[in-house]
Amino acid sequence: MPVSKTNRAQENMPYLEHYKELLDKEMQEKYQWEAMKLWTHNNFDKLSLDISKKTNKNVSESTLKRAFGKLETAIFPSDATLNALALFLGYADWEAFRQFVDTKEIAVEEEKVEESLPKKNHWWRSYQKQAGVVIACLCAVFAFFAFLRPVVPVPKPSGKLFLKYAKEPQKTMPYTLVLGYKLENVDLNKDTCTISYYTFKRQDEVLVHHEGEKSFYITNPEVYQYYLRMGNRIVDSLTVSLRTEGWFLLTRKSDDMSHHPDTEDIDSLFFKNGTLHYPHPLPRHYFTWTSFLNAGHISDVNIDEMTLEAEIKNDMLNGGIPEYDVKIMLDGEYGDKLQVNFTKLGQEYFSYISFGYTLIRGYEVGRGSLATDLSKWRKVKILTKNRFLTIYLDGEKIAETSYRMNFGRLWGIGFTFRGSGMARNISLRRSDESIAYQLHSQK
Repeated sequence: MPVSKTNRAQENMPYLEHYKELLDKEMQEKYQWEAMKLWTHNNFDKLSLDISKKTNKNVSESTLKRAFGKLETAIFPSDATLNALALFLGYADWEAFRQFVDTKEIAVEEEKVEESLPKKNHWWRSYQKQAGVVIACLCAVFAFFAFLRPVVPVPKPSGKLFLKYAKEPQKTMPYTLVLGYKLENVDLNKDTCTISYYTFKRQDEVLVHHEGEKSFYITNPEVYQYYLRMGNRIVDSLTVSLRTEGWFLLTRKSDDMSHHPDTEDIDSLFFKNGTLHYPHPLPRHYFTWTSFLNAGHISDVNIDEMTLEAEIKNDMLNGGIPEYDVKIMLDGEYGDKLQVNFTKLGQEYFSYISFGYTLIRGYEVGRGSLATDLSKWRKVKILTKNRFLTIYLDGEKIAETSYRMNFGRLWGIGFTFRGSGMARNISLRRSDESIAYQLHSQK
């Protein structure tokens, strides 16, 4: 009789928990990742690629998030997914992994049972008792003299991270942020200490002195989280929010963080007659320009109670790709982002809405796919009320969904394009319909 899906899920759940522990340890040792509970979208994306390379099996980042509890779901991973996961850690399939777990647990249980069984009377039993008495007396004598000696505590390694230099708000970007640090009771010849932060990938600044400072090149105004590490242990952390005055124009980001923004005289060409322009051709693997709206003018707006309207266009003349056709980002005061990604027609799978770590594909909300003809100007309206999101395109409701996150105050609005994108007629209204910001194109 075939096993029902419910029974199958209940049967496999303990094994999946074992798997998560092994995978968590594997990724921390291999990539020096954070614990799984701190993984971001980039971690799951990287893991998805690694699984594909090693096993020739495709497991999407959203499937991984659901399997490991980052996305709420009532669906247990399929047999194909479980087999791919097992293969990634070196097991023939999921059943082989289960046998490994069972064998390990049986060995532990047998050891416990053996310890609990009554001991047989051997000839050396009396000798064992006498030896125990002697050992107990020696321990008592040792404890007595140890009590008389002063206890000298062994100092534990520690460290502090603090802000040394940052203007608030910044007038221009890129920007150099300076953090100070102080280490105590650390042997830098043996222990590796770093300051780490996360952008498109983890960046590490190795510390070679017990006290000093480190500079960080910042290309994007947002909330940054820095960590002071000793080996794999986080000993201190620091949150730094960086904002700009007016529009922050045209920061080019790349996947490997190797490409720096162009000079100001070139940047000034891209804001003209009330319209943001992104006309430069870029290699396909680059993120294109990002423009952020001044957080200082809009910080009294709550992301969960507001209306954003804008016209967007991306004619793809310079080789844009569907995953990042047009993305609108709303940065919250706690560092989380509400993001809506539009795509061209025929690429519906790459449209999505993300609430922090939670990602929903466009076709999963309402009847909308967030895909449209982006070679023409399109009017977008993003409305939030009581943590319910509604999206309109050219006046027609195309997607709606509830969410649980609390984004708090709005710290910035960003537009990201791949291709030759533009944005105009941008307006932001509070929950009472009062205007927080307006930018109208000049005909």
